[in-house]
Amino acid sequence: MRGLNHPRAPHVVVAAALLLALPSLAIRFFADDYAFIDYLEHRVPYSPPWWDLYRFTPDHIAAIPRIFATGQMPWWTAPELHLHLVRPLPSALLALDHAVFGRAALGWHLHSFGWYAVLLLAAGIWFRRALPPAVATLALGIFALSNANTFPFAWLSARYCLLAGALVATGVMAHVRYRRDGWSTGRWLAPVALVLGLLAGEGALGGFAFAISYDLVGPSPNGTRARQRVARALPLVAVGLAYLVVYGCIGGGARGSAAYVSPLSEPKAFLVAASTRFPVLLADALLGIPAEFSSLGAGRALIFLGLLATVGFVVLWKACAPLIPEDERKTARWLALGALASVATGVGGFPGSRELLVANLGFAPIFAMVLRYGFAPGRFALVRRVGAGVLALTHLGVAPLDQLVNQYSMHSMARATEGVARAIVREAKGSARMFLVAASDPMASMYAPAIVASEADEASRARGCFVWLSGARADLTITRTGQASFALEPRGMTLLQGSFETLFRATWLPIEAGYEVSVCDARVRVVSVEKGRPSRIEVTSRADLEGNDATWLVWEAGELRRFVFPAVGASRTVAWTTGPSGVF
Repeated sequence: MRGLNHPRAPHVVVAAALLLALPSLAIRFFADDYAFIDYLEHRVPYSPPWWDLYRFTPDHIAAIPRIFATGQMPWWTAPELHLHLVRPLPSALLALDHAVFGRAALGWHLHSFGWYAVLLLAAGIWFRRALPPAVATLALGIFALSNANTFPFAWLSARYCLLAGALVATGVMAHVRYRRDGWSTGRWLAPVALVLGLLAGEGALGGFAFAISYDLVGPSPNGTRARQRVARALPLVAVGLAYLVVYGCIGGGARGSAAYVSPLSEPKAFLVAASTRFPVLLADALLGIPAEFSSLGAGRALIFLGLLATVGFVVLWKACAPLIPEDERKTARWLALGALASVATGVGGFPGSRELLVANLGFAPIFAMVLRYGFAPGRFALVRRVGAGVLALTHLGVAPLDQLVNQYSMHSMARATEGVARAIVREAKGSARMFLVAASDPMASMYAPAIVASEADEASRARGCFVWLSGARADLTITRTGQASFALEPRGMTLLQGSFETLFRATWLPIEAGYEVSVCDARVRVVSVEKGRPSRIEVTSRADLEGNDATWLVWEAGELRRFVFPAVGASRTVAWTTGPSGVF
């Protein structure tokens, strides 16, 4: 306790956290980073402006056929697909990195590293202002070691989380000081920081949730009525609602995707997604089980664990509450409400631990209170000590190891993806038309082609295209139906069930038999469907499949290789294996 109370203890925690994050500097570019480079260098048919890099689809449906023709999106993409995440601040900073550092990834990572330090310092100030020194330092340790930080500081494309988190911490701290201490600077600093946070990412809505929660249920002078509390919170509520209105008016949000779901355009789908993703994120927040596992078919188990962990933590809190000083319990009240509301703001995005970064600004202090008082003797000591022990093991023991493992994993995936890109170029042998017949891993199907595009010369880009035909996690039967055609069908399942397949077409947008689309001078036709999903497709090329007109690739036996078609009328099975990520 003397160590936690020391004035320099937060600085030691920040230094340790930055030391733990150092291996991320070696990851270089990863996944969407290459897509952003392609956008900034206008290497793909659709490239958004530098201030709007997270606009993944064009505003006009009329542009979709051209994207299909070049393979920038897979053939099953919903014509109405719309993915536009309004994040001008991180977009501008990525463009600045590109202008200053070019392809030298270390400079980009050092930039992110600086923002991570700012986030940790801002969080430390927040905790010190709201809690006693020992609890505040413990909260900072829990926050800094969380695996929710790994993608934001290690993945350049996820830097927006750091920006939003740092601005939220600054804004909420200023708001609390203004309300509690009458700090006049906080009157303008709080709204400015929170609004700038919204320019960094949608997760900054969690900052408004914290500030509004403080106004509604936080400490307040005796005699303050509920009506006065609501009136005090209304300005921030109005700003948050105005943001949502403007966001929708400028085309922000998602439509037609099962990965990203917007309450503005698809409220029913959003509520359905929230009912499953909310407990998944709680399982991550409480037990440290990465929410990304829900993309691997573990969604139901995570939902159960999330609900069970929530009930268990409520019981643990009830057992600890009598030992926690009243002023800290009051702080926990508004932090808990703000944290839960912050989780709700992240359920529309692709499930992942990074969605919890802002929410952890509330969860970490509450966990710290349990660790500070949970081991004390007295009533319910066994319950408290077991629960606090689990929290300590999860958030102080396993969490830093998770950070290191995930950094190593990202480094391995990045290098493996680069290896796939080299294999694509090697196997293509100069061919401009490339078709990936089978690959369930996005590292092979989405990100390796982005690397190829980022390194291709202008002539190759102008005449080239790359088409992803199947992403099923199943063995595939490929039947040669003609000299220039073949049929493809997965065994024991249909297409369009994986999380990265439904990224481009939501499960509630069925495909009918007979659906046909032209991609890269080839024709893809859906022959049969089951429950709205293709169970057999036929692909017809413009020339003999054995000719030099196109290259047909397949992920098989752990590597990318040319696919050798059987004779006309014969079939061949491609056995499914995990891709370069080692997961999908």
